[in-house]
Amino acid sequence: MRVLSLSQLLMPDSTGGTGRVARSLCNAMVRNGEQVVALTQRVAAKDPAYACTGGLEIYRFGAPQLRVLMGMSLSTRLGMPIPLRELLRRQVFAGAIGHQPASSLAAAPALRRHGIPPVRFFHASGAQETTRNLAPASRAHLRYFTQRKVLRDLRLSELWRMERAYVRGAERLCFLSRYAQEWAIRLHG
Repeated sequence: MRVLSLSQLLMPDSTGGTGRVARSLCNAMVRNGEQVVALTQRVAAKDPAYACTGGLEIYRFGAPQLRVLMGMSLSTRLGMPIPLRELLRRQVFAGAIGHQPASSLAAAPALRRHGIPPVRFFHASGAQETTRNLAPASRAHLRYFTQRKVLRDLRLSELWRMERAYVRGAERLCFLSRYAQEWAIRLHG
């Protein structure tokens, strides 16, 4: 069975939690005899557009400069559709695994058109983490964010909206822990 893994980050390009979990799941499926193709963002200019390591095919899209300029979510939503379309034209997939709201929601229309059933993983609330990270730690921090309040509020509302659509719109939603499941239900119903 050929499976498509969609993630904004994938280890070793990123050492964050989602990238580690996505890579671990891909590696486990390869060990179990599945053919796995990962589509992820290019984090650094040195990262090749294509690599095959340990049986895992990795396709990277986008320019790292755009990721820095536009942010990870927006650069994923704008950059993923074309490489995904090319990949779906060349290969047939039995299923897809989404690891983050931006990548899963950007891929959803193409997956539907090709009849590929998606499974979404809820790792943790990125919107909640971002909200907590923006909490003022000092007067200087408070001044900085007060001056940029409109931009901050737009970004946060977009993160919450996207995460809610990711959770509520999932036909199949997996949780990495009971804790993550409780938070998803608490935050998104």
